[in-house]
Amino acid sequence: MRIQLRFLAAVLAVGLMLWGWRDAQAERFITLGPSDTFALGQPIVSFEVFQDAAGTHSFGPTDERKNLLLDTGANGILLDGGAYDALRARGYQTVSVYDESGVAGTTPMDVSEAYRLDYTGSSGQRFTIPDARIMSNADLDFGSAAGFYGLIGMPGMAGKIMSMGINGEWISSGGGLSLGALSPPVTFPDEMPADAGHRYRVPLRMQDFEQSGLRHPNDPLPTWAPLPFTPVHVENAGQSFRGEMLVDTGAQMSVISLAMALALGVDENGDGSVDDDAIDFMPITGVGGIALMPVVQVGRLSVITDEGIEIGWTDLSVGVRDIDPSIAGIFGMNFFTEGWTDAIISELICDLFPEFCTGESPEGFLNDVHFDFRDIGSGQGSMVFDLNPAKDVIQGAVDGDTNGDGVVNITDANNVRNNFGEAGEGVLGDTFPFNGVVDVEDLNAVRNNLGAGAASNAVPEPSGLAMAFWTFVLTIPAIAGRRFLRRR
Repeated sequence: MRIQLRFLAAVLAVGLMLWGWRDAQAERFITLGPSDTFALGQPIVSFEVFQDAAGTHSFGPTDERKNLLLDTGANGILLDGGAYDALRARGYQTVSVYDESGVAGTTPMDVSEAYRLDYTGSSGQRFTIPDARIMSNADLDFGSAAGFYGLIGMPGMAGKIMSMGINGEWISSGGGLSLGALSPPVTFPDEMPADAGHRYRVPLRMQDFEQSGLRHPNDPLPTWAPLPFTPVHVENAGQSFRGEMLVDTGAQMSVISLAMALALGVDENGDGSVDDDAIDFMPITGVGGIALMPVVQVGRLSVITDEGIEIGWTDLSVGVRDIDPSIAGIFGMNFFTEGWTDAIISELICDLFPEFCTGESPEGFLNDVHFDFRDIGSGQGSMVFDLNPAKDVIQGAVDGDTNGDGVVNITDANNVRNNFGEAGEGVLGDTFPFNGVVDVEDLNAVRNNLGAGAASNAVPEPSGLAMAFWTFVLTIPAIAGRRFLRRR
């Protein structure tokens, strides 16, 4: 007994020394690749306005002007001149004026009577906002050249799941390219679509902006809903910024505030402006009119997932503009459609020049994006990425982290012990390194990295962690012996 106690004390001492050598922090991340400057396409829905809840009289539209952009970055429902004229011709009325703010400033918008508004996604299923007060301006053109005549903002998504199918199915095949192919299919499923095994969830904070555009206190307010913000980590030239950006499917290009640009060291001469650091100047069109915006280069932007993994895009070209003091930037649609531009070009080459077609086409970074706004009343939501499996490569993982939670602790040690001697892929303990069996190599991976990884409330204090680890290690020979004897 005395010899056993001395041996236990010795291994405990070694364990404590090993603990002191471990780095307490490690970051796991997925790098999707370089970012496109502009979105390849944006989500489109169709709408129809009725005079009353029963739907006895329709104002239309009945032509292409029924298409609206589905915009997570808009508080309300807005129509441009084309859609407004189509409705007005059949009796649509407005009752007040609201000064709406946007990326280019402020625009006076006419506010409608309370009407029933129906809208449909790709499935054709109708959804209804029974008492919608819609904003419109006869002089605006939101995107008729792109096939839409206004936008449905968050009131069309509040309380729902909204899914965008950003995969190969949205690109026409065999018949060339069509405008419809540039609009990813949109559905509103009752439940979150099935997980294909490459899913990551990004938390969203819903912010309700004050409706401050009334001209008269007794005027009716336009239909309104809060906007989603995502946590981001932006890096450039050794500088780092952590904050929140507005998630905006209505933005073809992403934008950062001047404060973020300065924090990232974009202003190389320190004059407080990025105009002389811009790689280009871009006109932007929206509520408020047209504005010229400097475009700068930024190294990397990542979103922070519930799984503890940062998903990042590199080599960004972003606009710099202050939209609202509470908005550090706009996370635009271009982040969702990255990679599909190359696929489109590849398909066009195959259609036009079959002799140059290799038979292999590039693919985008994401297959599907789902927004979960069912619990919007709590101020929380989710943005769910289904990654292209080829892009789901986690880097920075910690050796010995058998269950992928970012930390090497007693749970990983137990996984090795409980599966020691077992063979076959998928055994939790046989992770670092994988050689077909849970063995001493896996034990050493846990021992050598004990305590590494992100901080966890489940991790005991160093002395307790080492004691627990080395106590159960002594039981492995007996466990392994029984298993090996049983196999003979």
